[in-house]
Amino acid sequence: MNRKISLIVLVLMFMGLYLSALDNPIIVENVIPTPGDLSIVETDSINFIFSGYDPDLNELNYSWKIDTLVVGADSVYTFLTDF
Repeated sequence: MNRKISLIVLVLMFMGLYLSALDNPIIVENVIPTPGDLSIVETDSINFIFSGYDPDLNELNYSWKIDTLVVGADSVYTFLTDF
């Protein structure tokens, strides 16, 4: 009897570890502007906004890049044109 209970406990523990190890994809609620070609005139700015969450409650890390240069690390980035 004890062996059967121990086996069941081990199986349940393994299943719990397996389920907690799953990494669910991030839920994207909104992206502004809509992905695609954008145009902007000199001296204007444009906001880039990401809204979403991780259903596993992990912290989200952001990285906005122009070419390979990181220019922002928050859910919002404002691109400012210059001359």
